[in-house]
Amino acid sequence: MIVCHCYGITDHDLRKASTGPAGLNSSPKSAHAGKGCGGCKALIQKVLASSLKRDNPGTPGDATQPERS
Repeated sequence: MIVCHCYGITDHDLRKASTGPAGLNSSPKSAHAGKGCGGCKALIQKVLASSLKRDNPGTPGDATQPERS
């Protein structure tokens, strides 16, 4: 889906760039995400947070892992 309409950046673009060694700055296109009108900033945060949880299962706040007591 298109996340940033100003620059035509998709959720796939963000997820792919966020896994690179330089993060979102590894992709010139993705580095512009959220810098146009700003209307997509909340969605960008959601996409990146879900990507982070998917790539790092078991992190604090991840509902897929049971709490240890």
